[in-house]
Amino acid sequence: MVMCADKTSQLPPAVDRSTKKAKFKVQGADGDSPSPLSFRDMLMDMQEQSGNRNFGQKDDWELEEDDVTFKEEEPMPFIAFSSRVHERLVEPWENSVVVKIIGRNLGYRVLSSRLNRIWSSTTGFEIIDLDNDYFLIRFNNKKDVEYALTKGPWTVMGHYLSV
Repeated sequence: MVMCADKTSQLPPAVDRSTKKAKFKVQGADGDSPSPLSFRDMLMDMQEQSGNRNFGQKDDWELEEDDVTFKEEEPMPFIAFSSRVHERLVEPWENSVVVKIIGRNLGYRVLSSRLNRIWSSTTGFEIIDLDNDYFLIRFNNKKDVEYALTKGPWTVMGHYLSV
């Protein structure tokens, strides 16, 4: 099959022959179409908007000289913190419990929806996915923690929830 020179001149330009299904608008020189936010920037923006959700951290704090003890003369370095530092680190996690579904592996969303149903009388909680199918549940107050610990046994989809 031989192509004539006049047919090659009728081919559309290379830009029109693109196989991409969507073409993206290029950002203008004056910034009229800003580039999309990265995932990290979106998360940081959400964290700033949530305000008090910095895991109990109300403000920055400085370590004092007595707060940290460091010894290197041991065969292994030794670092110890004062009780003030321990209290500050424990404070955001006071109303938390670790849970695990016995005999079944459930995903985050399934567990979240089921716990919202069975613990609907609580004032709210956050779920943090840990390794090995464990989840950290962080309640808003001590009363809800006591409710979760004492009003069981809890079952999720026919399997016991170990609290």
